Amino acid sequence: GAGAGGLDEKSQLGAKRMAGGIIESIRLSFGGRQVAATSLAGMLFAGSQVALAAFLVVYLWKEGSLTMAEAGAAFAIFHLSGVAARLLFGWFAERRISSAALLVLSATGMALGLIAIARLSPETSIWWIYLVVAFTGATGNGWVGLLFAELARLAPPDRTTEVTGGAQVFMYGGVFATPLACSATLDFLEGDYFAVFAILTALAIGAALLLEWGRRQNK
Repeated sequence: GAGAGGLDEKSQLGAKRMAGGIIESIRLSFGGRQVAATSLAGMLFAGSQVALAAFLVVYLWKEGSLTMAEAGAAFAIFHLSGVAARLLFGWFAERRISSAALLVLSATGMALGLIAIARLSPETSIWWIYLVVAFTGATGNGWVGLLFAELARLAPPDRTTEVTGGAQVFMYGGVFATPLACSATLDFLEGDYFAVFAILTALAIGAALLLEWGRRQNK
């Protein structure tokens, strides 16, 4: 009995330490205007990105009149352009422009790309669709490394892990909530994808505004 009681106390102590660590990480991810803005922008960015990936193929098939093969190719372009953008953004962030400024440009570009995708029609050229999807994929997928690099730069000494971990809590919140909200909107409005893209565009614009607000602290 004593052994079992000791193990139970250790388990409770471990759980309390874990909960305390999570709370501390979240607190640190709000440790200052620019860190908080970047953490919250990551939540909006991630939600918009994942929801777009979830609905893109079906949207292009139903609303853009693409075949499933063409819509699948667009989906591949969306992700491949994001991979290329992460490499390009990383190079620019080191040599030409700050990570904070690039993140603002990326969020703004994603918002513009989402508006362009929402305006696609069955008469739109397949090549224009691929170009728009590639642009949106580059701006909507290429931000991840930049955001974590920016959080690491802003974190207090020896607290990088806690700051980035706290920010990920918010990012996964966006990943979880946004597709659900978009699905509920589609059900409620009987398949109105314009409303879905309005939500995703608003999230991208919100991310851009948050990032710019945080960035202006140092100006």
